[in-house]
Amino acid sequence: MKKYKLVIFMASLVLIVAVLAGCTSSNPVAEELAKQRAALIIGEFDEIHTITVNGTEINPDEDGNWKDLFEVGSEVRLVVDPAPGWEFLGWDFDENANELETTIVMFDDNTRITPTFNDGLVDVGAEGLDMEMETQPGNTVVGENIEGPPAVIISNNQGPVEGVEVTVSIESDLDLDGTMVQTTDENGIATFDDLVIDQVGEGYVLVFEAEFADIPLRVDSEAFDVVEEELDVYTLTMEEPKGEGTVTPDVGDHEFNDGTVVELKAVPSRGEFDGVFASNEDQGNVESNEIRIPMWRFSHWEGDVENRESAETTITMDADKTVRAIFVEDEEIVDPETFDVTFVVVDGDGNPIAGAEVELGPLTPQTTGEDGKTVFANVP
Repeated sequence: MKKYKLVIFMASLVLIVAVLAGCTSSNPVAEELAKQRAALIIGEFDEIHTITVNGTEINPDEDGNWKDLFEVGSEVRLVVDPAPGWEFLGWDFDENANELETTIVMFDDNTRITPTFNDGLVDVGAEGLDMEMETQPGNTVVGENIEGPPAVIISNNQGPVEGVEVTVSIESDLDLDGTMVQTTDENGIATFDDLVIDQVGEGYVLVFEAEFADIPLRVDSEAFDVVEEELDVYTLTMEEPKGEGTVTPDVGDHEFNDGTVVELKAVPSRGEFDGVFASNEDQGNVESNEIRIPMWRFSHWEGDVENRESAETTITMDADKTVRAIFVEDEEIVDPETFDVTFVVVDGDGNPIAGAEVELGPLTPQTTGEDGKTVFANVP
């Protein structure tokens, strides 16, 4: 009897195993478990840099490493965004893998890769390098933050220079309190918003110094006063410009102490693409109607400014004042030297179309991205 029971048990076990084996061959969960995986380890990178793996930003552990499992044979897309002022030199698995975007194929062994970055500012060139006052200091009450606040801007022929340390001092034996070193932002501007002078006086001058590409830079502010009594405060209203362009200070109300000299700047629009685009249903060629590039130029200021005809001028705040920049469309300027043309391709419901080929005259055709956009840069 015991022997019989054992035979029945063993037969049942064989049957169960056979059933499980049959399920495994068609069970997607079992198939997924059967796939071979390998670890990808990204080592020795600082969290100041941004790295994404298959579209997801990763963060290093306390040892500076990151790892995850991937199916053997699958492709892994790596995108690197170095911190401002740093340069990505490449991945150590291939001397040619120095692009910001690259793809690797996972092998059956665990893979460790390491990115390399330079340890200093990217050499963006010293040609045209200059530092100038962005915002002048204004007359200030003793013990309060210097009016303005004072700011400088660093640029070269390629545009604003980010990541440069600027030091401020004062041309006197006075103590200047506050943050003495500021770093230029993405617009090349370093702003000193907490400087304080604790002694009444006239004709103070701030000195700003920096060094970039082994070139020393210096600019001195205009003279300003520090007074004991509370100063009258006046409002400068910058109205919306007439025509197309931007102004500094921005459109709106700005308060300044009595006697503050405010710098004004007007920059006309250089023109944008003005056209209508349509795509066919199979995402083929995209045709446009006539391209029109409107150009604008600065005409004059309205208001009590120092020089109405100059795009860069000043206004002295001794009362509430209102100014407005006037831009006029310049019919004589047909085309700029170069400009960027952006195409947006959508379907009938307004949804962006990715992968559409766009042609613009004799230029090399471009393909739209996931947002349906593509850009022809520096079109002559």
